[in-house]
This record gives sequence, structure tokens and C-alpha cells, in this order.
Amino acid sequence: MKFLYLFFFLIFSSNHTYCQISDTTLLLQIFSQIDSLNKPAEINLEEGWGMFGLGGCKESIDISFFESYDQIYLIKDNNGSIYLPSMNYNGIGEIKAGQGYQIKLTEPLGPITFCNSIEIPNIEDLYLDTLNLVEIYDVLKVLNPPLEHNFNQGWNMFETSCFDLYTVDYNYYQFIILIKHWNAQVFWPSFQFGYDDLAPGFGFHMKVYNDWGPVSFCEGINLPEYPGCIDESALNYNSLASEDDGTCVYE
Repeated sequence: MKFLYLFFFLIFSSNHTYCQISDTTLLLQIFSQIDSLNKPAEINLEEGWGMFGLGGCKESIDISFFESYDQIYLIKDNNGSIYLPSMNYNGIGEIKAGQGYQIKLTEPLGPITFCNSIEIPNIEDLYLDTLNLVEIYDVLKVLNPPLEHNFNQGWNMFETSCFDLYTVDYNYYQFIILIKHWNAQVFWPSFQFGYDDLAPGFGFHMKVYNDWGPVSFCEGINLPEYPGCIDESALNYNSLASEDDGTCVYE
């Protein structure tokens, strides 16, 4: 569906009357910077009990991903289902994006990541003579939407699905009773007490007052800002600017 949207978006964008991006080298540099801003979390887990999530990955992975890691004793999901490799038992099936998981290790595990990166289209697939950076950013947002969470009343295990450290939004305090970190630190919103920064790649316990969602904790992709004139009718129009900085010249 995302690629179908991309196809129609590119066709629609061909109505531009001005030549757009001609400097593909600079665009490749922008794509490289975007990729560097959106690296999935690399986590290290200690021996014993811990919690993890997929660290910014938006797609689920099969539990078979862990078959080569002999130090895994048990993985447990939010429903109480378990993966017990020593008994060749898999009650989980998939590790789902946005979910938190408990894990017990016989020795440390890491560094580990669960996916490569975000989706960035090939330059060859873009109609660069009719697109500008604002529209390319729109395409990237479609290809990399934010992950939505839905929480049940009571306790839930989750991860933020963000690429960066996430500080709990004050507007969410009304929904949350308590957040417990993988290392037993807590955040108690009603008293504004505790540690409200949630690290990417780690899992958390959260108790909510009622069913809550859908909610996203961050954008699906981090995009660098390139200020400039984005009005095509201006004399100094810049097709590689991502936001208007008020410098457009018309005469």
C-alpha cells in the first residue's frame, strides 16, 4: 500500500512547471544524513532478567532470529506466552514492533540490533525533474509512518519504537499510573517523580488507568532541516530546501 501511494504521489507531482532537483549528488548526501539520523537502537543486555524491544524497527521479526544465541534461557511477552529454546518451545511466534519483552539470559547479550534502517527510495525511482525536497520528505513520511500503540487498562509491556531517547510527554500524564524501567527505576506521573526518559531498544512496564490509544511517541522518521526559499515563484527558489526561512525574493 505504501508503494502504491508513492506511485500515485509521483505521478501527481509531475504537474510542476519548474525544473526541480538537478543536483543528485547533494540529494544523496541528504539521504545519507537521513539514514544516519534513523539508526535502530543497538542494545546490550546483562545476564539475568531484562527487557527489550525492537528499537525503532517498524516491522515484526520471527522468533527464529534468536536461534543462534545460546545465552537465551527464556523470552516472555505481554500475554505471558514464552519462548523456551532449551525445550524447543515457541509460544510467541513473532517479536512485534512496539511491544516490550522480558528476557532471561545465562550470560550478557549484545550489542544487537533487529533491523537495518528506514525505507529510503532509490533515486532512480523518483521523478527528480518534477519533485522538490519538501515533497520527497512527504514520500519518506509515507514510507516510514510512526508506529501506533494501543494499551489495555492495567499493566502493559512496551517499547517506544523511537530512534532516540524519549521523554514522556506531559500531555500523557493523565493516562499513565506508573512506568517501570527494565532496571527497576520508576516514573510516577501524578507526583512527577522518577525517571521519565525512556531509552530506545529497551522494554518497559506501564500501568494505565483505562484503555488508551492509538498513540505514537515519536515520528516514524527523523528528517534534517534545510532552510531556504520553497516558493517556486520566487527568484531564489531552492528545490533542496525543506522549510521556508523567509528569504524569498520576488523582484
